[in-house]
Amino acid sequence: MRSQSRQIKSQNKLYFCKLCAFITTDQEELDLHYELSHNDPDNDVSYELEIAWEQKRHEKKPKTLKEKALKQLKLLVEGKTFRDEYLGSCEQRYYIGRIGNTITLLPYVTLC
Repeated sequence: MRSQSRQIKSQNKLYFCKLCAFITTDQEELDLHYELSHNDPDNDVSYELEIAWEQKRHEKKPKTLKEKALKQLKLLVEGKTFRDEYLGSCEQRYYIGRIGNTITLLPYVTLC
């Protein structure tokens, strides 16, 4: 009974970074944040890539035809913004095109 109570208390803890607004539920993740963000400024890129990868991994993938169509329509209207290390912030625009018998979104122009 005591071990279950201790596990529940440890699961409900939040860890705050004292140097920025980072919040986590895991002590190891907080240590990794300190190591990558606040010890050496050259490692900020690897930490940002790790966060982007986690967000991409947990992103909900469209399953139905309606969800896929809405995702492509949003991409068509808003475009896609990405960061190029040499050119800066770039935006990829799309258009509706045909490949064989399939109508799909194709890259139109990249604005940097």
